[in-house]
Amino acid sequence: MVIEFNRPKKMNAIGDLLFHEIKTLFESITRVVLKQKDVRCIVLTGSGGNFCSGLDLKSDIVAGFGSDSDMDIGRRGFWIKDMVDYLQSSMSSIENNPLPVLCAIEGYCLGGATSIMTCCDMRFSTKNSKISIREMEIGLTADLGVLQRMLKQVSNVSLFKQYCFTGEIFSGQQAYELGLVSKVFDTEKEMYTYVMELAKIISEKSPIVLWGVKKVINFSRDNHLNSSLELVGTLNSALVQSNDIMTAVAATIQKEKKVFPKF
Repeated sequence: MVIEFNRPKKMNAIGDLLFHEIKTLFESITRVVLKQKDVRCIVLTGSGGNFCSGLDLKSDIVAGFGSDSDMDIGRRGFWIKDMVDYLQSSMSSIENNPLPVLCAIEGYCLGGATSIMTCCDMRFSTKNSKISIREMEIGLTADLGVLQRMLKQVSNVSLFKQYCFTGEIFSGQQAYELGLVSKVFDTEKEMYTYVMELAKIISEKSPIVLWGVKKVINFSRDNHLNSSLELVGTLNSALVQSNDIMTAVAATIQKEKKVFPKF
């Protein structure tokens, strides 16, 4: 399944509706799509030569910031926190989806778009893409998850903090050197060819095993070793009873292609 941000005239800027659409779409994939269709992997990308230019500065979300209001400051704080919680849950719906999510980045990937990319399981970029944790430039502490997730995805925390503190733009090549993306490409065509082929390879694996591996890795990132071992033991107490194991064993012995049913 390919999901594409499609607001090219605005460089795919995040408008008020997009947060709701992201949350609805990724949660519906779990609740509805997997029951009706054979979807194994998601590729997330943008149209018109850009991934996403971040939050639309003319959106109602931005207009809701600041202190120009007659509302009591405590109550206003409550409603702002409620809004931020919803926006965060929209981002987390990408990470929490049971399917592997591959992110293909070209052009601009700014501000909130960096939160989106860090929710994806694998990230790929063209060498000349322009990435920035841009919230610093609009006087905002990034609050959609990039500070928390990217911290655990990069190999150079000092350089990561530099990008956070300055809001400077760094390239896809620099993102690769930082450990943020798996691979970089000279052209958009090369990137999409590679990503779609990788998605095809992943889609041929057992969907419930992919879900189990993703769940254990994400849980292990945020929790203690013993808790993670307990989780994988509990998961496998059910998953090892799946027919997928015998299907894989039989196909390996007979040197045949492994074919696994959908969720």
